[in-house]
Amino acid sequence: MTGPAIGGLLIGWFQSPTLVYTINATGQFIFVMLLAGIAYKNPTGAKQPLTFSSFSAGFRYVWKVKVVLAAIALDMFGVLLGGATAMMPIYAKDILHVGPRGLGWLMAAPSVGAFSMAMIQAHHGPLRKAGRTLLLAVAGFGTVTVIFGLSKSFWLSMTMLLLLGSCDNISVVSARLWFKCSHPTTCAGVFPP
Repeated sequence: MTGPAIGGLLIGWFQSPTLVYTINATGQFIFVMLLAGIAYKNPTGAKQPLTFSSFSAGFRYVWKVKVVLAAIALDMFGVLLGGATAMMPIYAKDILHVGPRGLGWLMAAPSVGAFSMAMIQAHHGPLRKAGRTLLLAVAGFGTVTVIFGLSKSFWLSMTMLLLLGSCDNISVVSARLWFKCSHPTTCAGVFPP
């Protein structure tokens, strides 16, 4: 949550994004190097060559388990048409006129909203009717994205981005429940009959 805000402050202080991009690229490089160091251990112990069949196993699984396909398609549709964060620098500079520091706060707002909603959900226990909740969360995500796009007020934009993060968190938790409860005997009562 603090990374985007700190990035915006650094851009504001140095009047250039070069340092922020350098820090980001360095972090990504370190991540890839650490990831490359993780050894994969095949549970069967035998080495298996990469074939088209093994490569496409995940696609076949998603196609076979319709609950997974539906949740992925719904989330992809919502995010594909509602990516507000890609346009954030333009909004901060040309529409909201808040500069780099405001950009940092705008970039941090979805994370703050997601974290806040995660804490709320953790204290309320499992969701009921996860399928319906997922649909409402994706609809809410789209609605607050449209309001953000129309907003000329920094505080309204911040509020919409906080709600955007909250809706995104709800949809992730609902989708996980939906996957977990795709078999009727595992989660009786989570979905309506």
